[in-house]
Amino acid sequence: MNLSTTITTMASLSTTTTMAPLSTTLDPLIHNMSCEVPHDDQSKVYTYHLSASFVASSTFIAILNFVMAIPCAFTNLLVIFAIIKNEHLQITPYKLLFSICLADLITGAVAQPIFGTHILQISAADHQCPLSNFMIYIVPVLILVTMVTHAVSALERYCSIHYVKNYEKIFSSRFVAGILLLVWSISSICFVVPFISGKTIVGGRIVIALILVSLAICSYCYISMYQDFKQQFVRTTAKIQGAYIIREEHPVERTADEQQKFQKNIKIASFFNKLYLCMFVIYLLTIVKNILVAYDVTVDNATYTLSFVFDTILFSNAFINPFLIFKFNDEIYACVKDIFS
Repeated sequence: MNLSTTITTMASLSTTTTMAPLSTTLDPLIHNMSCEVPHDDQSKVYTYHLSASFVASSTFIAILNFVMAIPCAFTNLLVIFAIIKNEHLQITPYKLLFSICLADLITGAVAQPIFGTHILQISAADHQCPLSNFMIYIVPVLILVTMVTHAVSALERYCSIHYVKNYEKIFSSRFVAGILLLVWSISSICFVVPFISGKTIVGGRIVIALILVSLAICSYCYISMYQDFKQQFVRTTAKIQGAYIIREEHPVERTADEQQKFQKNIKIASFFNKLYLCMFVIYLLTIVKNILVAYDVTVDNATYTLSFVFDTILFSNAFINPFLIFKFNDEIYACVKDIFS
């Protein structure tokens, strides 16, 4: 009888050691649980299992962020240095590009290492990562700087084509500096408001709202400029006469100097449009992630895995952006090559 009891006890111990770890709850400091949570059941969001597969996948994603961080910071630094060093690049559109690359530089140098550390600490048994709280505030600021600056760039390109005569008066150096200061100030709202109110969800709502506004502005401006490009020599108008729609073609009159400026402005607009299209896809995925999380489509481990994957995709925009700049902008690429020559 004693032998049977001993065998049963040993079997139960063996089974216990091979079972998946029990539920783990995040340290309140990591996920800022003092803030308002957009869920009724906090355990649904803040509880997960330290299973082997979760730890392995989380570690891989963390290492991926560490690996991307160095080239992300370095390549964006090259673009910034090229714009500062070369006077012919110190024009309004490239000053706005400077702001985007600065936000991407901070993403690679600060946000991604913190994010990787955050993931590693969550996938560890003893999770103490005070910097994760900082990540909750800094990431939305960087997202908005990129988004709002892209919207300003689209408006700037739109004005350069539609308001040629007044463009240089409007977009003076002082005005552009003020716009960039305003962009960073508006973006900092996502740091200040949640920090003061203690509600991170407020920052999330501001981010989503401004992302949608920026996407609408960019889409309208670039579609309009594409139509201008298609009709740069002949414009087609339509008018109704009786039961018929009559289309008329009118030649566009420009001087040689105006046509040259138009071609240059369209070329730069095309460059920014390509950067915007890449960003549009990535930020659209970010909105999808927020919707999935808001409606509790995933629970426990899947919620964290979903966030890790989608946030890494979001950070990849800062990693991809400078390579797109080198590919689509010959001037900047030539200046970067000169740095190493």
